[in-house]
Amino acid sequence: MPLSDKLYKELIMKAKIRIINITNTESENEKIKQFLEKNSSFQLITQFFSGKEAFSQCANFSPDIILIDRDIEDIDSIELLRQITLACPSAKFIMVSYVNEPEWIREALLSGAKCFLTKPITQAELQHQIIYAYTRT
Repeated sequence: MPLSDKLYKELIMKAKIRIINITNTESENEKIKQFLEKNSSFQLITQFFSGKEAFSQCANFSPDIILIDRDIEDIDSIELLRQITLACPSAKFIMVSYVNEPEWIREALLSGAKCFLTKPITQAELQHQIIYAYTRT
């Protein structure tokens, strides 16, 4: 369900949306970082290249949104999602992957993800999904 222009403007005026990115590639992280920097309503507060490190530290940052790459190497991404959901219960989760596999997406959504992005990601898609996830309960 798309947001009305009025609701979107009210949301954006209130505060920056604090985001953590968990990925296994520097290049993908840089692309997401550049996209987020173009929108003054988003703040990339940190990034992690290790799922285990992200789990142990994410609660220290009080994120609103956590992007989790399916291909994180040191832990299964669905298991990481389940663990971080417990550590950061107020955060909203967006799963990211090159693979658009319905069963995996279903499992991610049942495990707490609010939405899913298929790579390559565009700036418009990323912005839309962040706002969508942020406004979902």
